[in-house]
Amino acid sequence: MFGLFKSSKKIDKLESETRKGFSEVRKDFEGVGKWVKHLNANDKQLFDLISELKRELASIKDDIDGVKEAVSLTNLAVEHKQVFEKTAVLDEQPAVYGVQEPVQTAVQTGNFHDILRGLSSNERLIVFTLMNTELKLSYEDIARLLGKERATIRGQINAIKQKNEKSVCE
Repeated sequence: MFGLFKSSKKIDKLESETRKGFSEVRKDFEGVGKWVKHLNANDKQLFDLISELKRELASIKDDIDGVKEAVSLTNLAVEHKQVFEKTAVLDEQPAVYGVQEPVQTAVQTGNFHDILRGLSSNERLIVFTLMNTELKLSYEDIARLLGKERATIRGQINAIKQKNEKSVCE
């Protein structure tokens, strides 16, 4: 009979240890569950951050493409000055005479980067186009050079004027 109590105590002790072990395993799983939720939340934050960076990079890429287009257009215009002579609208433009007395303007003395900073890539393209030609270009001329509508060019030039009133003149 004493053997029965011993074995019953062993069984009770074994059951108690097993319950305690399962209880510890359950606590561990709950801890793992909390970590998984925490990591999922951090993953979402990282995903949002990466998405924002991708949008910013796409915007920068568009700006760079605009600058590349401006540079290629100005190089084309410099290499082939006949482009201006073949355009019908340009034939109607008044002649441009050389400056007899140099005058320093705000654009020449100001920080060029500050002037361009607030402009969109399309507005910068217009500024670069105008700066890299000796001709007086009309809205139609610029529109033809850049492959845009006259009204678009007019609106963008007005936006440039509003952003840099002191730096832009007709």
